[in-house]
Amino acid sequence: MNSLENKVFKQYWLVIPTLTLLLLPLSGQSYILNLLITCFIYSVLASFFNLPFRTLGYCNFGYASFYGVGAYFSALVAINYKVPVAIAIVGGFLFTALIGVGYGMLLSRLRGFHYVAMTSWFFGEIIRLIIIRAVDITRGMKGLYGIPFIFSSDITPYYYLGLMLFIVSIVTCFKFLNSRIGIVCFAIGNDEALAQSLGINTFKYKMLVITLSTSFAGLMGSFYAHFRGTITPDMLDWAVTLNVLVFDIVGGMNSILGPIIGTFLLISLIETFRFVLEFSPIVLGAALLVVMLLFPDGIVGIPKYISKFRKASR
Repeated sequence: MNSLENKVFKQYWLVIPTLTLLLLPLSGQSYILNLLITCFIYSVLASFFNLPFRTLGYCNFGYASFYGVGAYFSALVAINYKVPVAIAIVGGFLFTALIGVGYGMLLSRLRGFHYVAMTSWFFGEIIRLIIIRAVDITRGMKGLYGIPFIFSSDITPYYYLGLMLFIVSIVTCFKFLNSRIGIVCFAIGNDEALAQSLGINTFKYKMLVITLSTSFAGLMGSFYAHFRGTITPDMLDWAVTLNVLVFDIVGGMNSILGPIIGTFLLISLIETFRFVLEFSPIVLGAALLVVMLLFPDGIVGIPKYISKFRKASR
């Protein structure tokens, strides 16, 4: 491939998959569209879960709780106060961002992977238990049902809305990582003491990253609630966070495409074996084991290993 072809490829390599996603509803396959909406939701969750980990080295084990907070807030205001669905979804995003600010203030004062991991897990469990125990408000383990839908029974508008949220979210994540603020966050993650010695307010930047990460989890939770019409406390379980983490590791945590590729691949595999629900953990575990042993950089790192193998064989 010459330099001109290489330049054209780099500029237009996304055209084919984008056109495919845009034209898929014409096939009339509601099952495929439903599966892709799930992939869109979890791709955003995986990407924004990876954001504080990639920049600051923070692993947020309470991440699923913000996914659930967005869903429950949006559903409750729509059911109890007859708020329009669009406003309820925006409200879920903003309310989760507000909770994320306080959460960010807490985590930003901690140093050390284990302290952040344990604190985030405890925080997530507290939120999950509050939702379970507040039976008069959230109906406890029964969950919420009868949540107003965004559109009619046709799945096509949901698909395009999910695609739009997916694109906007991923572009936001990409722009943040490549912005001046993102570069500062990378510097803090590499050496916080050095960053502070240069006059950087590390507390402010860490809080910003954590708030951004949690708010987009709330946004996708709100969308999910009004897409499915029913939610349960299971969506706040830390196993959801664990699944998202596996998606990230399998796809590759050092790339913007890694979480997306990992999510689409593993959800497709899980769906393939859904006739035996017990197979899902086996599929995730096997994929994680293979990737960690053979491709430590994830699936996105495979071309690099192939290139090294070719050079070594010459």
